[in-house]
Amino acid sequence: MPLRKVHTKECEEVADLFENVKEHFIFEKDSSLISGFELISQPHTIDEMRNYLKDIIDADEYYLEDILHTKIDGLSFLNDDQKTSYKEQVTTAITNSFMPAVTELYNGLEAYKGKLAEENEGYWTTYESGKEMYMLELQDLLGLENFDTTKYIKELDNAFSKANSLVIGSQQSIVSKFNISTYAELEEVVAQYKIFDGTPEEMMVYLKEFAKTIVPELQSDPEIIIKNMDSASAKVSNAVAYYMKSALDNKSAEYITLNPLKLGDSNDVLGTLAHEGYPGHLYAYVYSKEQGLSNLSTIMTSTAHGEGWATYVELKLYEYAKANSTDENFKLIMDYLYANHISSFLLETRIDAGIHIEGWSIEDVAKFLEKRGYNAEAAQDIYRLLIEMPSGYAAYGYGKLFFNNLHTEAKNILGAIYDEVEFNAMLLSNGWTSLGELQKTYDEYMKAKCHQYGIAFE
Repeated sequence: MPLRKVHTKECEEVADLFENVKEHFIFEKDSSLISGFELISQPHTIDEMRNYLKDIIDADEYYLEDILHTKIDGLSFLNDDQKTSYKEQVTTAITNSFMPAVTELYNGLEAYKGKLAEENEGYWTTYESGKEMYMLELQDLLGLENFDTTKYIKELDNAFSKANSLVIGSQQSIVSKFNISTYAELEEVVAQYKIFDGTPEEMMVYLKEFAKTIVPELQSDPEIIIKNMDSASAKVSNAVAYYMKSALDNKSAEYITLNPLKLGDSNDVLGTLAHEGYPGHLYAYVYSKEQGLSNLSTIMTSTAHGEGWATYVELKLYEYAKANSTDENFKLIMDYLYANHISSFLLETRIDAGIHIEGWSIEDVAKFLEKRGYNAEAAQDIYRLLIEMPSGYAAYGYGKLFFNNLHTEAKNILGAIYDEVEFNAMLLSNGWTSLGELQKTYDEYMKAKCHQYGIAFE
């Protein structure tokens, strides 16, 4: 089997472009528009949701109860009797209110599915004003003024082309070095070179040391509690992990939940914890709480800013690992992981724009994949995914591109006076703002910095 390009697992992994994806994601377009591809006539989103709810109903216990009990135990202002009382109330609420509601929703979805005609399914651009709705959603997600779709698509095309070339070059270096000929062999070689091998808790210690090289140290040192997702959620979730924000006045504990069914090798786990924890989402949120921002600025979240930062963090992790090793083979693997991460999410973001702005069919997606050396058989699965969550991938693909571009431009302009820690402190100084507001913050910083050193900045 010839080598196929690799699409790296990420924190919100949804599809492997090089294997047959078995998961069913969502609605179909009218059959006349997708000839030549297998059709699935059932409304899969409803089926999958009912399967998820059934797992919750059948489970011996619901994971949220344990999380809430742990949070209550961590509240220093409650005495033991109060903690016991609140935990009993949580258990009663889940048993008597939450679980009956889950059962009612489970039964109601079955009745609703029976009334849903196939022509009611589809993606936004098949409906009147659907494209306009998508554009509003995309602009709101990114928070960019004077948004130009032509420029947006061109920027994605250029970025994906460069990233894809980087992946190919890095892959060829490994193929030549290790004399491998299949994708399976490539994965086996890459898995042998671990950045750090240990428990998630031990990895967090490593990541805190790494974080010192790119962000200021936090004033506080909250306990980071790492849990596994319950089995019902893990089976249906596309998330490899997620970070749950703490209360505004809580400085003692932060929570990260891992999906044990989606985690890969130790490098995947480490990258996931960097993304969700240090110095990704968890760090950024705690840092914002320490800046004395208004409560509204602290809790308001721009997904594009949050994911742009967290994906940039993963890139820096590979750079850090490479810089701290003398093993040339290890460095080669780090270059490869870096290249894969640069390209990841850009593909889905570009196809998302193709479907919802340019009206691509499944056949158009297949042609796009095939032209760039990817497995065209993945087109239908990617298509189903992207019509279910219009614009969702832009937060990751374009958010990462936006952050990477700011860093690249600043380094080119400032040269030797560029300070990574200072620069990132500026990017996180106002919380998770829109990309438009982030651009303004960046411009103000660069004008002041360049003026200080007599450097031109436009």
